[in-house]
Amino acid sequence: MNRILFLLVLVIPLVFPSLNYAGDNDAATRSIRVGIYNNKPLLYIGANGQGEGFFADIVEYAVEQEGWQLEYVVGTWEQCLARLENGQIDLLGAIGFTKSRDKIYDFNRETVVTNWGELYVSPDSTMNAITDLSAKKVAILGGDVHGKVFKYLIKEFGIECEIVEFNNYAAVLEAVAGGVADAGVVNRFFGLKNGHNYAVKKSGALFNPIGIHYAVKKGRNRELLTTLDRYIRKLKNDQNSVYYKSFAKCFGSAQPDMVLPRWLKGTMLLILLLAALLVFGNHVLRQQIKARTKELRGELKRRQQAEITLRESENNLRIIFSAAINVAFVKTDLSGDEALIVDFSPGAEHIFGYSAEEVVGKPVALLHLAEDVEKFPQVIEMMKNQRSGFNGETILVRSSGETFPAMFSTYPVFENGEMVAIIGVTIDISERKQAEEQRLELAEQLQQKNKMAAIGVLAGGIAHDFNNNLAIILGNVELAQLILAPESAVAGYLGDAKTAVLHSRNLVKQIMAYSRQGVANRVPIQLQPIIDETVRLLRNVVPTTVEIDTDISVEIATIKADPTQIQEVLLNLCNNAVYAMGNNGRLKIELDLSDVVQKDIPAYYDAESGRYARIAIHDNGGGIDAAIREKIFDPFFTTKDVDAGTGMGLAVAQGIVKSCGGFILVTSKVGEGSTFELFFPLVDEQAVAEGEKTVSGVPNKGCAENRRAGYDVTQQRLICRKSPNVLLVDDNEMGRQMGRALLEHLGVTVSEANNGAVAVSMVESESFDLILMDIQMPVMDGLSAARAIRKLGVNNGVSVPIVAMTAHVFSEQGDECASAGINSRITKPVEMSVLCAELRSWLPADRQVDCRSKLSKADQDQDLFADLGSKLPDIDVKAGMSYVAGNRRLYVQLLQKFVVQFGNLDKDLNRALQAGHHEVALRLVHNLKGLSGGIGAKGLQEAAALAEGQIRLYQPVELNDMLEQLSKVLTELRQLPKDEIDGGSAGNETGSVKELHNILLKLQQPLVKVQALEVKVLLKKLQEKNWPADYAESISALENLLKSYQFEDAAQLITAILTDEFDGRGF
Repeated sequence: MNRILFLLVLVIPLVFPSLNYAGDNDAATRSIRVGIYNNKPLLYIGANGQGEGFFADIVEYAVEQEGWQLEYVVGTWEQCLARLENGQIDLLGAIGFTKSRDKIYDFNRETVVTNWGELYVSPDSTMNAITDLSAKKVAILGGDVHGKVFKYLIKEFGIECEIVEFNNYAAVLEAVAGGVADAGVVNRFFGLKNGHNYAVKKSGALFNPIGIHYAVKKGRNRELLTTLDRYIRKLKNDQNSVYYKSFAKCFGSAQPDMVLPRWLKGTMLLILLLAALLVFGNHVLRQQIKARTKELRGELKRRQQAEITLRESENNLRIIFSAAINVAFVKTDLSGDEALIVDFSPGAEHIFGYSAEEVVGKPVALLHLAEDVEKFPQVIEMMKNQRSGFNGETILVRSSGETFPAMFSTYPVFENGEMVAIIGVTIDISERKQAEEQRLELAEQLQQKNKMAAIGVLAGGIAHDFNNNLAIILGNVELAQLILAPESAVAGYLGDAKTAVLHSRNLVKQIMAYSRQGVANRVPIQLQPIIDETVRLLRNVVPTTVEIDTDISVEIATIKADPTQIQEVLLNLCNNAVYAMGNNGRLKIELDLSDVVQKDIPAYYDAESGRYARIAIHDNGGGIDAAIREKIFDPFFTTKDVDAGTGMGLAVAQGIVKSCGGFILVTSKVGEGSTFELFFPLVDEQAVAEGEKTVSGVPNKGCAENRRAGYDVTQQRLICRKSPNVLLVDDNEMGRQMGRALLEHLGVTVSEANNGAVAVSMVESESFDLILMDIQMPVMDGLSAARAIRKLGVNNGVSVPIVAMTAHVFSEQGDECASAGINSRITKPVEMSVLCAELRSWLPADRQVDCRSKLSKADQDQDLFADLGSKLPDIDVKAGMSYVAGNRRLYVQLLQKFVVQFGNLDKDLNRALQAGHHEVALRLVHNLKGLSGGIGAKGLQEAAALAEGQIRLYQPVELNDMLEQLSKVLTELRQLPKDEIDGGSAGNETGSVKELHNILLKLQQPLVKVQALEVKVLLKKLQEKNWPADYAESISALENLLKSYQFEDAAQLITAILTDEFDGRGF
């Protein structure tokens, strides 16, 4: 008996363990705190204060199965999120999964349901897409994921609307129904269950499809999610489970359970008894039905999943369809006889200008050109056969009739093997096409600018030498004419040759003007008198069959230009217009003012935005064909007959207008005529007037000019001999030595600076009468230094004249010099006569120097050292000596320094080019060019100039000629004896003033008639004697003009000398 009791004691706890641990089980019962907020029907607070809704039913089922205790914690949506994050609740249902939330919470794996955001509006609203919300007020739930996505969408689409946040979805729909908001965002399920309770309607705009889950705090209660996932999977697999019943109850897919009547219960009991009998009798059939039912359930599940997937896909497509405002989606139905539009996206409305109501049901042909519509049958047949679409570019038609370029893709839609529709996707590429055209136009203009710059460099390089050759030919032709009898046949041939030479000389002048190396006297001028004078000249030479009209709409239009050049441009363009009209038509000249912006100026020109004077020349001739319009400004291009033009007219006109800071526009249509518009920047007349300075009440314009103006210049002449103070700025020591030699020879006090920064510092602390400034220097170049000096005070840098010393002669650099505040430019190496002219122009009246006697003395000294030239055959010693005022010792020292500085140039230059140091190579060659000219090595100077031009234009550099010339010069200099520094002095006979007067009078006639031989004879007489000091400067300048065959300029200078210097002498 005791053994039995003992066994019972051992066995009973094993069979009924709960008897021993009941107390512990009760203690271990888990309590789950679940957050609840009003999101009906997914989750909401019931009448009894407990949780209701789809998510509440599922969690209650799991809690019941697990034997847990459930506690609902009521709050708003924001409060529930905060409590979950802070650990104040264990679980929150009906929460959408996002990447940002996944960083804060853990979500169960099984998607409970799929939700999305929907836009509700008032019943009378016409809004049907997010893009219709501009300037509207939209209500959203604060902290709601759909609300956040909605904010992102309107930001991306650039839609400006006011956002109002509420604590629950019910308040959102109440705001829309009450007119507080124009639209409201709620989730799909809330709208499905509750939307009919408010005076609202769906807009059709859907967005942000997401899965709805349960969530816990990150890293906590993950086992709770695992348990829920297990029950959710179980419930989804059972069509009779709480999952499907609650879904039907919450979302209206089925009626909730009801209490049945008594009579119905009895009837049901009878039916059940009969059914039991039938089941018993048809056991085999039941087994078959059970198997079939299982198959049908699986099929139903697959169809439900497919329907969900289809709805999600349709939602995504609808979002894209509605949101892509710059992309047109057009669906065309092919089931009938004609292709009709059945769907038209908001993007299509935006691009084509039609509303969907206007085009749905109408032929798609109204969006296409007629010639494209004719190809529709072939295109449709091709898509049927290939069962694929295609893409490309085409031209489409807007509602206004305007055509536009578009990029398109087509996609065929097949049903049961038949193509029933086409979906077309179209993008308007008008802006892209326009940008491409502008880019190509700009590239062409830049190419033209570079081409014309290269031609200008070439023209400038050959024109001077070509002119010298023509002068030699002309002189020999005239010499031959003097030897031959007038009646000789050869004399007639020589006359024709002379005519051709003179014609060629005019052509060279045009080339010089085109390359902008000619001298232009640009002063403030009024355009109206020039136009009037031009019209007067035209009326005298143009046939009466050409009608000339003018339209001058402004009284004053002041520009800075050479009046002769402006008239040359006008006559050239007008003559071209008359030629184009065949001497029969209407020529009109207009003058007005125009405000120009940068985009209107072709890239070839260097003009800037501002106020311009505009001269327009219209003709009604045959017009200019587009194929040749881009060539009309090319040098030597012409459509005229061989004897009717040289092709330089428009090229010269363009060069003149560009040098004035202006530009030309050409419009032309074949058969209707052409218009040339010339734009010149206006200048301020008052500023020009205030720019004229005076010294002691006498304008600073020279004694002769002031005497003619009625000023008492006696005192001015007496004080013109005081020594001026000149600042010489050059980074090259040899350059400074040559400049100092010339200036001190003229009696000038010289201060030196080796770069622009030093010069600015010296000007700040010292007063100078004139600054001679090199342009290319290290540390600070001449242009930067000039700008800095002009910014100094009135007593320092504002009024001091600055003359640039440069080896470049093109107007681009001239324009830069002018804008930097530089008054004038001279070319290095500086000749004494040129330097004297600049000193006379810019030094104050009480600081003038006696250049005449110094020039004569320099010429005498140079002739004494011809022996040095025999030892240096590749150097023009006389020219080199002139650059140092005849100082033989200094000249030989410079020759020796030249050897030191450039002895290894070939190696230095090759290293720079190979390393890609473009600026270093350019400076080396630039210095060689300037200093070789300074010692008189002209051949080397020309070779260096050619190489410099190639480097500057980034062309292939050919250095052989330059380095060969340099080698020869260096060899000669290295062989120069040490005793070459010695020398002597001698002089020519001094001529009288009367003798000079007679020679000048004799020169006038042959200069006008271009009789080169007679000019040469008189030039020799002019050079045989030294003239009085008062005339030395002018005569030296005259000799230079005569030597270079610049006969027109020489004639003008003689007239000025006879007027200024001999005025009142009574010869």
